[in-house]
Amino acid sequence: MPAPEDPIPPPMPPRPPTGDATPEARLIRKVRQICVRIIQGKAAVSRWQVKAQRGLRITSIILSSLGSAGVIADKVTGETTGWAFVGAVIAIGFGILLQIANEFHVEQIAGDSRSLAEACGLVEVQLGIILEAENPTRAVAQLHDEINTVILKYHKVLPAAPPASEVDRLVKLLVEPNRPDWRLPEQQRKRRDKPPTGGEKP
Repeated sequence: MPAPEDPIPPPMPPRPPTGDATPEARLIRKVRQICVRIIQGKAAVSRWQVKAQRGLRITSIILSSLGSAGVIADKVTGETTGWAFVGAVIAIGFGILLQIANEFHVEQIAGDSRSLAEACGLVEVQLGIILEAENPTRAVAQLHDEINTVILKYHKVLPAAPPASEVDRLVKLLVEPNRPDWRLPEQQRKRRDKPPTGGEKP
């Protein structure tokens, strides 16, 4: 007689997701990654080039005003004494300073830093609005891709990664007020599978 075939074992039930693999954990991890980028990008305005450019602009405005008032030396009269002489020297020094700034690309770096900070500030506002939805998973993933595109564009002026405590603070600020209202897939499945209690209809 032929030996009986071994019975095919039933398929194993799917393992429930662990704590760090649940939809909520994955969503918060994505939010945290975005928060790291937000803090990095907003910190770009602290670069010395941004402060230097602001100082150069203010100085330029002041010198233009003084020149209009006739304090800076008039080339026609050739006056070289008093306030006119001082103003002429300052103007020459400022011109040299501008040339040095241009050589080190201060204008470009400052402009990129401001653009990066503004873009990341906008992402922070968008993230706060998105997290108010019942299931923000897809929108958060899309926003994650968008901020990474911004980071790649301005990576040359991107500051170092922020401290973990600063990131934790921003994540908590954005997540905690909205977390109780989330209705993520895993939570919805648990509510469907939950047996009805005495006061609930089956």
